[in-house]
Amino acid sequence: RAEARGPLCELMKDLGAENQTTEGDDTSIPSPSASPMRARRQDAHAVIKYVTASLLEVRPGFASSPSITENTATAVEALVFGEIYDLVIEEIEAEFEAAENELLEKIAEFERSHGPTGHSNQLKRPCSEEALQALHRLPEAHSAVDKLRYCVDFLEQISEFFSKASDE
Repeated sequence: RAEARGPLCELMKDLGAENQTTEGDDTSIPSPSASPMRARRQDAHAVIKYVTASLLEVRPGFASSPSITENTATAVEALVFGEIYDLVIEEIEAEFEAAENELLEKIAEFERSHGPTGHSNQLKRPCSEEALQALHRLPEAHSAVDKLRYCVDFLEQISEFFSKASDE
């Protein structure tokens, strides 16, 4: 994974290291000490909100229609998250590490008690190799659209696999 760089990344690292409450004009974001695993995401959302509001105030033309406003907000979000994506993903991975480890332990326990193939030969090949490849490409996606495309590809492959299986 590439090292996150740039002034925004440095700001986010500094904000994540501090335990402050970020006060907005109409909302208050809880301090990182209240939810230490979500600090960077909360800070990123605060930065996005502030930059978008400032941009709409300085350039009123961007607020002239709902679609232009939405495109402006999407662009700001892409710029902010594009620069700090690796930091946010690290935070998410750390947050769910314990649950993931617990799941892996349960899977290992199940395989020890039932054997690696499960109850019967039904679990030998639960889905197609193409479907699994689509799932493996999911972490490569950095945008919601790309992630959704891989999920749709996965579902299409699963559907095709079970359609062929029912024809046999």
